Amino acid sequence: MVCNFGEKRKVILWRQLWIWLAETQKELGFDITDEQIDEMKNQRDLVDFGTAAAEEKARRHDVMAHVYTFALACPKAAPIIHLGKFKVLNLLYEDEQISTNYVLINTHIFVCINNIVWFGFNIYTGATSCFVGDNADLIMLKDGLNILLPKVARCIDRLAKKAMLHKSLICLARTHLQPAQPTTMGRRICMWIQDLLLDLENLERLKNHTIRFRGAKGAVGTQASFMDLFQGDHQKVSLLTLVSFYYAMIIRSNKIYCISKGFGYLALDYSDLAPNYSALST
Repeated sequence: MVCNFGEKRKVILWRQLWIWLAETQKELGFDITDEQIDEMKNQRDLVDFGTAAAEEKARRHDVMAHVYTFALACPKAAPIIHLGKFKVLNLLYEDEQISTNYVLINTHIFVCINNIVWFGFNIYTGATSCFVGDNADLIMLKDGLNILLPKVARCIDRLAKKAMLHKSLICLARTHLQPAQPTTMGRRICMWIQDLLLDLENLERLKNHTIRFRGAKGAVGTQASFMDLFQGDHQKVSLLTLVSFYYAMIIRSNKIYCISKGFGYLALDYSDLAPNYSALST
């Protein structure tokens, strides 16, 4: 689980999403070569975290730092990574638009010419940072559930065997942690199983139906930037989203809370009963 949600896995997923985006855009007519895509695939797992950290410190933008780092590793594919461009607006020098090196800070551009700093704005067109950020998080969440669900099912199976084994063992039931009336150990365990079965059902629903990918969107979540890149071809923009991820994103974090609560209840009961019933440890 630590590896699944680790920094390296996240960045590799970002790179994989950029590869999928490039492959889809190539299918839709973009000037992208197989050589560029192969270069990205070959470098996908070779992440230079030192360079990325230095770039993030300078740029104050984690995704763009990794765009830069990935581009260094893939010089041929550099123009298509995150496929976007900057439009420089209102940045004039002697009545001509400046086309020289500039420094980008958030949404502003600063250019130094003849010891004079000129200022302007930019608009980014292409994939939004959330294309990789959100979708990678959802992939990790789904993969995390794939790790968790079999463990919950295995726990339920073992508890069911334990309940049958101790179905006639008398114990004291409690309410508000105070002694109440006799019951059986098997029944107590079945109460734990009931909660875990509901949690298992909720988690399966979360994985199979509720978690939906964000799709391929442009800056600030709209498709305006892709409309620009596809020169107004709405059909291709729609196909890009459909080919990448069909569903919209919805997240329900309370499902994870429910299973935590169920195991918490089990642990509390177990700590109360175990000292007096050594059979529980068998």
